Amino acid sequence: MLKPLKIKLTLLSLFFMFFSCDPFITPDTFASISYEYPSSMRDTSHSDQYYGMEVRDPYQWMENPSSNLTRQWIQSQRELSSNYLGQIGFRSQIANRLQQLWAYEKAGSPFPLGDGMAQFVQTDFSRQPILYRLEEDNTRGNALFDPNQHIEYRDAVFSNWSFSRDGRYGAVVVEEAGGQLQTIIVIDLSSGATLADEILGVKDSRIAWHDKGFYYSKYEELEMAGTGLEADYFHQVYYHELGSSVTNDELIFADRSAPMQRVWPSISQDGTYLILYLKGTDIGGKIYIKNLRQRNSSFENLINSDNADYLVIGRQRSQMLLLTNDQAPNGELVRMRINRSGNVQREVVLPESEAVMQMVAFDGSTLLAVYNNEGASSISISNANGNNKIDVQLPQPGSVSDLVLDEKRKQACFVFSSFLRPPTNYRVNLETGALSTLLSPYTAFNTNEYQVRKVRFRSFDGESIPMYLLHKRGLEININTPGLLISVGGEDQNLEAQYNLGSLQIIPAFLESGGVVAVPLIRGTDRMGAFWYELGIQEKRQKALDDFQAAAAYLIDQEYSSAEKLAVYGSGPIGGFMATACLVQRPDLFKVVVAKDGIYDLLKFHQFTTGWKYASELGFTENQNDFDPLWAIDPRRNAISTNYPSVLLVASTTDNEIVPLHTYKLTAEMQARQQATNPIMMRLGNDFVNTEMRPNLSSVQEGADILSFIYYQLKHEPFQADSPLQ
Repeated sequence: MLKPLKIKLTLLSLFFMFFSCDPFITPDTFASISYEYPSSMRDTSHSDQYYGMEVRDPYQWMENPSSNLTRQWIQSQRELSSNYLGQIGFRSQIANRLQQLWAYEKAGSPFPLGDGMAQFVQTDFSRQPILYRLEEDNTRGNALFDPNQHIEYRDAVFSNWSFSRDGRYGAVVVEEAGGQLQTIIVIDLSSGATLADEILGVKDSRIAWHDKGFYYSKYEELEMAGTGLEADYFHQVYYHELGSSVTNDELIFADRSAPMQRVWPSISQDGTYLILYLKGTDIGGKIYIKNLRQRNSSFENLINSDNADYLVIGRQRSQMLLLTNDQAPNGELVRMRINRSGNVQREVVLPESEAVMQMVAFDGSTLLAVYNNEGASSISISNANGNNKIDVQLPQPGSVSDLVLDEKRKQACFVFSSFLRPPTNYRVNLETGALSTLLSPYTAFNTNEYQVRKVRFRSFDGESIPMYLLHKRGLEININTPGLLISVGGEDQNLEAQYNLGSLQIIPAFLESGGVVAVPLIRGTDRMGAFWYELGIQEKRQKALDDFQAAAAYLIDQEYSSAEKLAVYGSGPIGGFMATACLVQRPDLFKVVVAKDGIYDLLKFHQFTTGWKYASELGFTENQNDFDPLWAIDPRRNAISTNYPSVLLVASTTDNEIVPLHTYKLTAEMQARQQATNPIMMRLGNDFVNTEMRPNLSSVQEGADILSFIYYQLKHEPFQADSPLQ
């Protein structure tokens, strides 16, 4: 039975009673909403050949997003979901609450810039983070660059900043909302003005400033021809000298033998070496180095590994410090040197431990290592040889990010967050390990009212899997409690104890409504170390799916929720895929599934734009041995006619990495296969720009649609008597 709302007759509540466009919760709040699926043509004449096997693709026509047929279908699906979501009475109240939850100050770590310090800060009122110079007492000085003052950048995202050594110039990759390519611009930080230097048509680029200009990367002849979905090949590195024409940029590196490979430039801390990271379709990669102080020097191949990761941390005289999981699944720090005969000498500085070595910073005399133990970070300080260790006491289990080591000031700065703590800025004294708070933002989410517990459950093969449970303190938990099972994964989307996991403020809002949130650390989770990661990727991906389904079964068996009250939210290329694959394999476990920006066509994902970058996690059909495992877990090709739970697939029409045709095809297939009355909807946006540092109106509306859909399908009142939403 629905609980009546407690209405306080203040002037504010009277205002909303008479003027709000949303009705209060009534017995009709969850009345059935009528809908009819648009027609989706099944073209049974098209098929693809895979190693002698003919595979039909009845929705291949959707791979041309510009055709009239595809456009009309997209528009009809938009109208369907918009009409459906628009009839959920409490939707705008949820949107209002999400705006409040987003309203807290966010800041990156202070970092050295020229002779001083600088910091990126987004205030409650700014749409974009602002770059500030910091005074000696760490207070904010003048704004060096404020994109909010440039109307052309209001809806853009700035990433991969690189600064000249004197701190006068900054180069940055700008990604326009709705754009498929990126632009590198250069800013004079003494005036905040943008220079004439502008590099168009880049993608997947990082910037490395050196001398009078900077290195950057772009794909060969990236042009918007054909459907705009063609695969991008041959990533190459160029050098641009400030003030010169882009047409004169020098080609520095190109590998014509590897079309599906990304290459990123970096500069060693002392400016001596150009470092190139090459990442293809294997788990590992290559590292090339070039001595910039030796005239006519050539690149040396420092690392060539197809099954391990390496990252250059710094340099000690003639040796490189590298963080690697080669022969050490949990990571170790090593010194490496290439001698004159070409042999590599290797010495361990920080050995492997039970916790995963997540990142390391080095300032020439001090090492600061960040470890991760089942999603929770720890910090250790030592000298350059790994001795005289000091353990830093963090405030609670959580995650460390944006680590900056400052040799001059003998300090390190980082951002710390947890499931219940918003990003907080800290400084640690390198000599004592003492912590001090730089910024602890106020948020509308009352973290003290909630708790986190870690449990373990058995997967179907007996493997023990850790899982975090989040809920309100004192909450009466039973089979009627709404549950939300989280699946997050993809490039730059890591599953760890961090605030607003999966973005959109979904978790804080769900907790406020009286729900239980579950975050399982399934096999294939990279923050658990290389061994755990490799147990759930490529041909072993079914193990990860088994773990996720076992997590749902555990929540039901232990009566944290029930199949009628359990929802799934999968976010990111891998997280979205996981949600839909489990939906198809075990529809009986869930009441509602929401998947956002996922890969759903496992046989063809590598054929579109830069989708091939996920081959290292999924495998791809270019390798014959990968075909059968991919076929077995492809959500669309394994869907059958049965009773599925309610489904909302979320994507953006302008996402040029995980192209929305994945969502188009799966939506059409699931609508055709659905035998129950539960709706299968597709929610499309036009703006894929959505980051923790820059929430915008579109992300608020997207979050409101997702939560409204979940609550409505669960028949759960989001506005409990003691909820902030009330």
